[in-house]
Amino acid sequence: MLYGLPKVDMTGIPLRPVVSYVSAPTYLLAKFLDRWFKSTTDFTPLYSVKNSVTLVDKIKHVDPPPGSSLISFDVVALFPRVPRAPTLQAMGELLVSANCDHEVITEFFNLIRISVSASTSFTPFAKKSASR
Repeated sequence: MLYGLPKVDMTGIPLRPVVSYVSAPTYLLAKFLDRWFKSTTDFTPLYSVKNSVTLVDKIKHVDPPPGSSLISFDVVALFPRVPRAPTLQAMGELLVSANCDHEVITEFFNLIRISVSASTSFTPFAKKSASR
């Protein structure tokens, strides 16, 4: 499905196309692998919050130093910047320490490769580089 977000800072307020992939097979595969990995390894990220309610619950008893500020960042293209090799190695180590069978780990990584290669091979609305 294609959605549009208005670019209110531009003349004529054109729409920025947004494509929803939540029903795409690779998204569903990635979601399944995420849930399976977390349940198999009991992995819980230390520095992650699900939403603002969870954030408030985590920091409501924190006494910040005087003059400090809470800031947030608008992250753009976060996941393409995550180094794949060390991430996959760490995931493999967690699966080994969770006593997963070698065949299961191999199949998990095969499915990860399918998901990643399919999701990075299609970039709609990508800007064409200028010819020189």
